[in-house]
Amino acid sequence: MVLAVPIMLFTGFLGIVSSGLGYSAHPSVAMFSMIYTTFPTALIVFVFILALVLVMSTVDTLLNALVTSFSIDLYDSNAVGAIKGNLRWVKWIGLIIIVPSAWIASKGFSVLYLFLLADLLCAGLVFPLFYGLFQPKLTERTATVASVLGIASGVPFFLGGQLLISFVTPIAVSVLAVFVGIYSPEIKHRWLQLQTFRIKG
Repeated sequence: MVLAVPIMLFTGFLGIVSSGLGYSAHPSVAMFSMIYTTFPTALIVFVFILALVLVMSTVDTLLNALVTSFSIDLYDSNAVGAIKGNLRWVKWIGLIIIVPSAWIASKGFSVLYLFLLADLLCAGLVFPLFYGLFQPKLTERTATVASVLGIASGVPFFLGGQLLISFVTPIAVSVLAVFVGIYSPEIKHRWLQLQTFRIKG
């Protein structure tokens, strides 16, 4: 953790410098373009090995999470045989997923764009997810609807290149949807009680 902050600051600074000097048209690979152009061969090989190890560790974590989710979490069974059987076919699913993933990676899409897309999804999910941990009135249905509405509200701005608005809008929409979903039945109930009281009066 101590080394993570200065490393992130250093790599971010290199990316800004290389992008400003015009080493690459794509910001996501600007730092690597500068390294490939200016650094000696030995250092280039070292940096690219580190980048490869970083990507491999991320993919390994992702595949392990997929295997765990599909083999155990989605099955309400404690039988060892059932878990082993699920684990067998989930491994094949992991191998199948690698094929389209490798094809997409070979197309050279912007990594920065993929990260920004992930940020858009997180902006719509963050409030319903964490607020649901502390608010028992928040149901799964309300949280899901709020998340979907939040993400959908940010997509037009994201496609239009208005990134700040595309991240702020999903948060605001999901927050509003959560509170409407929680308190609208209660408000409706009290309103009906008030109308009933007026009629009786």
